[in-house]
Amino acid sequence: MAVQDFETLFQDKIEKETKIRHHVSEIKSNLDRALQMISHLALGKIDDLRLYVSRILDLLLSSGALDKGTLLVGTLAFTTFLVWATSVPDFCANFSSGGVKVLFRSIGYVR
Repeated sequence: MAVQDFETLFQDKIEKETKIRHHVSEIKSNLDRALQMISHLALGKIDDLRLYVSRILDLLLSSGALDKGTLLVGTLAFTTFLVWATSVPDFCANFSSGGVKVLFRSIGYVR
């Protein structure tokens, strides 16, 4: 192969890697923003928000934010979960509904 062929191949690889890095960066930014919004909602002490606790916690737990998402956002996903666990009304009030059941189901404690 000629030197020019290697240069072209190298340049193609660099461009592909740049696109991948940009895409991962966008995903990280979106996940950061979403987790911050979820925390702010919890801290807003909105009474009607308790209707959505189970859904939002299910999103945090099953979407991967607390699993592989930590590779992108570090501890932000866990911090967001803790904000929900301590700030949202009725999170622990009734074990049979809401976030506690979702939490225990996610770790295999409750079916």
